Order: sequence, then structure tokens, then C-alpha cells
Amino acid sequence: MLMEAAPVDVTLASRENTAIKCVLTGLCPNGTYGVGCSQNCSVTCGGPDNLCHHVDGSCSSGCDAGFKGEHCNPCDNGTYGVECSQNCSVTCGGPDSLCHHVDGNCSSGCVAGFKGEHCNQTCPKGFYGDGCDRKCSEHCAGDKTRVIMSMVLANQSCDTRLSRGFVYTE
Repeated sequence: MLMEAAPVDVTLASRENTAIKCVLTGLCPNGTYGVGCSQNCSVTCGGPDNLCHHVDGSCSSGCDAGFKGEHCNPCDNGTYGVECSQNCSVTCGGPDSLCHHVDGNCSSGCVAGFKGEHCNQTCPKGFYGDGCDRKCSEHCAGDKTRVIMSMVLANQSCDTRLSRGFVYTE
């Protein structure tokens, strides 16, 4: 839809120093900007219509989640969400603890002892390791809660003395 404006006569000089007369009849249609309305607004501009400024393309209603700035560029590594205002979990796996720029899901899994999309859940009682896929032996002696927590955090097997009469193997 072309935004209506009062016609304006404009005289421009060409390269040959001849006058060119133009009549500006309105603003760019919604979703476009620039010279001759030839560029499309970013699809990550916020709001239902992805509107942007008719001259420079800056997003009029902010950005979708996972994007920031005037032209709604993706969040920097380590951040996500609306205006990239949230930090990825420190328990995201991988060398840089990266997460998806929109929803914060950990891109490379979780560090040992944690699970879930945001790696914010500790392993359930009796499990440890990457993805909480390793089971603690039921023959570990001592306070089971303390043993399991130390196993979870250290990514180790049973780290206290074994129950009498049992040998622990993984």
C-alpha cells in the first residue's frame, strides 16, 4: 500500500547538467525502502507487518527474538532472546558454551552432569556424565546423595568406598 502524500515537484541535476523534473507522490509501500523502494525490509523486523523506515530500512517496531539493532542482525555468540538480552547457560557444552540465538537451546549439548534444552537440570539421582546417561552403582557406600552429587559434578563413577563384598565396574 503506497502511503499517500501531497505531490511534490523536485528538480534534479543530471550528469549532463540538464534538469530532470520528478514528482514525488508518496512514501514507499509497506515492507520496502530505499531508492525507488527497491529494497525489502528485514524479515526479522518485529511486529506483524515487518515494517521499516521508508528511507534507511531501520525496523520500526524493534526486532523478533534472537535479533537486535536497527536492521535486526542476529544476536552475538553467547546471547539470545528479545534484543539479545539473555545469556546462554554456562553449562552449555562445547568450547564456547554456545546456544541458539532465538530460544537459547544449547547447540552442542551440555557439560557433564547437566541435561535439558538449556542445560539447567542436574542429572537425576543415580545418574551422571554426558547427557546423564551413566548409571551409578547401587553398591556405592556412604550417603547416596553426597556420592551421587560428587559423581555428577566430577563426571566420575562411585568416588567413595564401595560396599563390603562388592567390586565396582562400569
